Amino acid sequence: MPATSQFHVDHIISTSRWSDFRDGSLSIESDGSERGPNHLDNFAWSCPFCNGFKGSTVSGKIGGRAYSLFHPRRDTWDEHFVLTDRSLLILGLTVIGEVTERLLRFNDSRPNGPLAVRHAAIVDGIYPPAWARAWSV
Repeated sequence: MPATSQFHVDHIISTSRWSDFRDGSLSIESDGSERGPNHLDNFAWSCPFCNGFKGSTVSGKIGGRAYSLFHPRRDTWDEHFVLTDRSLLILGLTVIGEVTERLLRFNDSRPNGPLAVRHAAIVDGIYPPAWARAWSV
């Protein structure tokens, strides 16, 4: 969404789940660079929809197997997602993308949901951002 919208600072791994992460009982891989729950490495810029749907979750299941959500510090957007239908829908290309799309409800079509907000931004000509147009289908 355009940076003029309201955004949240999300803990990629929530403070309430940090001890689970450190002791290895949380379903998310570590690259060893995490320096605590309130370090900049653990923060991500998040739209209010995604942040609200994510909560303290770090993984989701597809076919009974747990997969980590998209990690904005380690993963690359265009490897896991594509914009379709004139940039209205965000679809997962990989299991990480798919589980993230489902759990964060990228395409929730309820009134005032993320799909409606994206549609209004497209109509207003402020979405998608230039960097994302290259990945539209």
